[in-house]
Amino acid sequence: MKNILAALLAFFITHISFSQNDEFTDGYIITKDAKIVFGDLAYRGGKEAHTSCILKAKNGQLTEYFPDELNGYGYVGGVLYNAVPSDAVFAKTIIKGSLSLSQYENKFYLHQSDQLYNLNKDGLESVRPLLESCLTTPEINKNLKFKEKALRQLVISFNQCQNADFTSFDAKKPDVQMEYGLIAGFTKTSLQFSESYQYEYLQGDFESSDPFYGLAINLSLPKTVRGLSFQQEIQFTNSSRYNFQTSERTTETKYYDTWIEMKEMLFPFSAKYAPWDISGFHPYIQVGITYNTLSAESLVQTTSVRGNVVTPEEDRENPFDVKESNLTTWYGLGLTREFKSVKTDFFVRYFSGRNVSNTARLQAQNSRMSFGLLISYIQVFY
Repeated sequence: MKNILAALLAFFITHISFSQNDEFTDGYIITKDAKIVFGDLAYRGGKEAHTSCILKAKNGQLTEYFPDELNGYGYVGGVLYNAVPSDAVFAKTIIKGSLSLSQYENKFYLHQSDQLYNLNKDGLESVRPLLESCLTTPEINKNLKFKEKALRQLVISFNQCQNADFTSFDAKKPDVQMEYGLIAGFTKTSLQFSESYQYEYLQGDFESSDPFYGLAINLSLPKTVRGLSFQQEIQFTNSSRYNFQTSERTTETKYYDTWIEMKEMLFPFSAKYAPWDISGFHPYIQVGITYNTLSAESLVQTTSVRGNVVTPEEDRENPFDVKESNLTTWYGLGLTREFKSVKTDFFVRYFSGRNVSNTARLQAQNSRMSFGLLISYIQVFY
């Protein structure tokens, strides 16, 4: 198993290294005098895409441009950004036409010729005279609001009314997106046994905090369903638990030292839903089921004290049996950030308690809380 994991790790790192060579893609800049210069543009995500762009010349020289130096920039067949020098940002273009619409975070801008309308600063009513030159008042009242969908329809209607050509610059979404990743973190588990006189040394909580590691593969259909994906993982973890119990009796006292070692292999399958985009970060919720395989070794050392006499008793090995396999449900919350070919996930998960005891009249509820990191290589299919 270690050899397999090492090979997969080498494959993953190799793909990551290759992806680093693909930082630039076909693009163009729009100069202040409206000239279009084609070249290789750095692919940037999040706020970086709105603060500057980097152009690579044929000789390999890199030049960084800021919003006050250009009219805009874009990627061939992809996204276009318009410069808004007053806010020192490149705003993402939603509609390009006689009247254009662009957006940065929750700010919206309308462009017509050399005129820029900053709707958040100037107010929505600042563009009403322009819109009324072609559109009806009811349509303007219906769509003149700080909503991307409404403003999009308003700008499209205006361009259609003027018989002007326009282009929608929605980013091209892949049909299928696959992610192959390495997952690691730590798990806090609690093993609670039901009360039983026969197993009094198993009373109380057996808690443990242990690392886990594994592999994950995620499938999504961005063009069909936004934000929904399905993830399959394999995880490995070993845990050590210790508990000390005292049993007071009429004539003697018994002291129990109990050790439980568990080795688990988990196969979590889940659905992830990430409908939000907050400055390039995507919070998500996750619901899944897990198939577990479990093996355990346990040891109980007992000491009896009667009066002044201390008597060690014979050690008990494996005083209870565990179920070799089990199925349980779990829930999670996470935060992901996607770059061009790499994706990172931070998450927390809660696995509901499940009975892992295979011993008659003895229940053993094993609950867990996991915190982890997933780093994935992204592969898309159009």
